[in-house]
Amino acid sequence: MAAKLDASHPGFACVQRALDLVVSWQNHPDEGGDALLEALLGEREDGIYAFVSSSNPQPTDDIFEIVGGAVSLAAWHAFRLAGEPPPEGFEEGEEVLLEWLLERVPAPGILGEPTFLTED
Repeated sequence: MAAKLDASHPGFACVQRALDLVVSWQNHPDEGGDALLEALLGEREDGIYAFVSSSNPQPTDDIFEIVGGAVSLAAWHAFRLAGEPPPEGFEEGEEVLLEWLLERVPAPGILGEPTFLTED
């Protein structure tokens, strides 16, 4: 992954908030998946996926897609643990989401340390 997302990017806070939600959900799985979905889509369409457009590709698109995939996987688990059906678009399940993520995550790097976020 060549692109980095620095603190001046409009989506930086969104990515950081989404990753914080994944960690929070991991520590408190009873919280459910609604907050995770909100991080993806946003109430005002300002979630992670608001920063990716197929009609206007950006170097940072991979970052948003990978973080979005990780949040999607956590949301899928959250709904399953809560005994709720996943929302439309999340029915694929763990294997499909994990395979999709692994195809996009460069090795080594993003899973070991968050080298794609820079605050300087």
